[in-house]
Amino acid sequence: MIRTATLQDLDFLQNLEQRCFTTDILSRRNFLYLLTKASAHTLVDEKKGTLRGYATFLFRTDSTSARLYSFATDPQYRRQGIALRLLRAGEKIAKQRHCLSLRLETRLDNVAMQRLVTQCGYQSFGRLAHYYEDEMDALRFQKFLRVKK
Repeated sequence: MIRTATLQDLDFLQNLEQRCFTTDILSRRNFLYLLTKASAHTLVDEKKGTLRGYATFLFRTDSTSARLYSFATDPQYRRQGIALRLLRAGEKIAKQRHCLSLRLETRLDNVAMQRLVTQCGYQSFGRLAHYYEDEMDALRFQKFLRVKK
């Protein structure tokens, strides 16, 4: 089940972040801010009380583009479609907010994420040199969304 994250999910979010990443790790304070800030929406995947992944999307009132800001799936639950479900749910929220596109950055060496977003219709539109803390470049992707009127 995909649902909106709550403050009760802080421990899970912080723990997952530390297990999945070695750099650019969001802190508990970062997550607290994202969960309580009106322009961010964090989703979690939960099955039988176990949280298996999350995705945070950012929205700006002066922009028709949403951004996938942070995304992680628990390594023990990978290849179960969790990432796809989180991405699709975020796209749905972006459409409900009348966004025309969804953008994201991903590490140059994150081939799995690049494959996922490409299969979901995202197009690469640029590269950001030395984007991450460890100086890794980022690839930028964007998908144009259809907004129902």
